[in-house]
Amino acid sequence: MWSALPYAALIVAVLTFVLLFLFTGSVVMLVKAILLNLLSLTATYGAMVFVFQDGHLQWLVGDFTVTGRIDVTMPVLMFCIIFGLSMEYEVFLLSRIKEE
Repeated sequence: MWSALPYAALIVAVLTFVLLFLFTGSVVMLVKAILLNLLSLTATYGAMVFVFQDGHLQWLVGDFTVTGRIDVTMPVLMFCIIFGLSMEYEVFLLSRIKEE
């Protein structure tokens, strides 16, 4: 499963790059969008490990048993949700900029 992860991430990045290039025609905006999405994904994964794997802020998110690990499906699910939402927001911003 983990051996296919780099290929899947590369395919998602390339398809996002191509679709946004067809939409905007700017390479700089695309690189910025992908880098900021990677930054937000990194922050999300860091927060997920800090809270759920290490058990910090347990009083804030609810009482749960700290196991020292995260379920295997959570990073994949978080990638899909966070990357999708951040790209949707980026497309919304770029469409407003193009409209003006």
